Amino acid sequence: MKLLFFICLAGGFFSCEENSESDSSSKKNILENLKVNIDSIRIEVGDEIFDAGSYYAYDLSEDKQSIFYGYPEGPEIHEISLTDYALVKRHKFTSDGPDQAPSFINYLSVLPGDELALIGYGAQGIFSIGGKKLQNLAIEKTEWKGLEIDGSLNLISNLRVLSDKKRAVATPSPFAKPVEGLGVFDLENKTITLHRLPALDITNRFNVSFRQGNGSSSSGDYIDLQELGDDFVIYSGSTSDIYVYQPDLDSLRLITFEHQLVPNHKTGDFPTEVDSNERRMEVSNEIRKQISFSRLYWDESRKIYWRFAMQNPRYTEERKYLGSEVFVFSYDKDFNLTGEIKSEELTMLPNLPFMKDGKLYRYTVMEEDPGFVIINFDF
Repeated sequence: MKLLFFICLAGGFFSCEENSESDSSSKKNILENLKVNIDSIRIEVGDEIFDAGSYYAYDLSEDKQSIFYGYPEGPEIHEISLTDYALVKRHKFTSDGPDQAPSFINYLSVLPGDELALIGYGAQGIFSIGGKKLQNLAIEKTEWKGLEIDGSLNLISNLRVLSDKKRAVATPSPFAKPVEGLGVFDLENKTITLHRLPALDITNRFNVSFRQGNGSSSSGDYIDLQELGDDFVIYSGSTSDIYVYQPDLDSLRLITFEHQLVPNHKTGDFPTEVDSNERRMEVSNEIRKQISFSRLYWDESRKIYWRFAMQNPRYTEERKYLGSEVFVFSYDKDFNLTGEIKSEELTMLPNLPFMKDGKLYRYTVMEEDPGFVIINFDF
């Protein structure tokens, strides 16, 4: 497998295609007069009763008319219409037998032909929407060739199955240790190709763990992976740098930014292991004071990417969250920075977010039912 690798500098309102800086004063900040309007909507669930706060993994249908959420009891997949804003169906699965699905769905991929890839610890497979297991991926039990990492491995971290159902991507690591890189799985030939991500190694400096016996708890920043159209973006809250992986070209690009309103990465030194859970929380709170970057969102209606960042969270004396400073960024289709602004309306990064029709949706619970906070941008 041949890997193409590019580095693209895409900040300061200048062109990454030419890879040379131009006068930023000649480039318009398209977000200079950004106004944010916030609305909300409650999902109609009829007589169904369930814990709406238990959703974790999720994915959109290809036409973006439905969203699917993993629900741990059952397990189930809840299909919600984004046109009627109603619960369409609770799709039932089983956690044992020949059609075993993961009891807790960590990652979910909507695939062509009304199929789903359900990934969790102990079980991974491709299923029909009706609950029949069509392919046992057995990620954890397969002896993969090509991955030379010592120790017991977590291979399913951020795992996404591609639409051809022959390939997958993930961010494998030894258990309770930093991510080793981007793993590209050949599901037919049982091989993994590992691509290192050195620009994201900074993340390991801003994660703190407390270990007790055979268990551990961690907090801070992590390397994450998102599907963005036909590509995948690997990112971290610690830095604005991202990697873009294009599966069909087997190409990995490092893209760096030069934002003007915020630091481009966290700084300083923090302990990565502590001797109590209280100390872990103290260190984590100090880390959160610095800038943290979100995933990216493609806005098809405007042909731009959106991204957010936050810093300096505020709390009451009882540690109730009051909000943070939130910044909004925009980039063109080539990831050139086109706008940035500090938002007066936003106070947090979105939860279980997605973009549809130029609006950002943030999942929330409304009077025990699912709901969305809908964020509209006007500029």
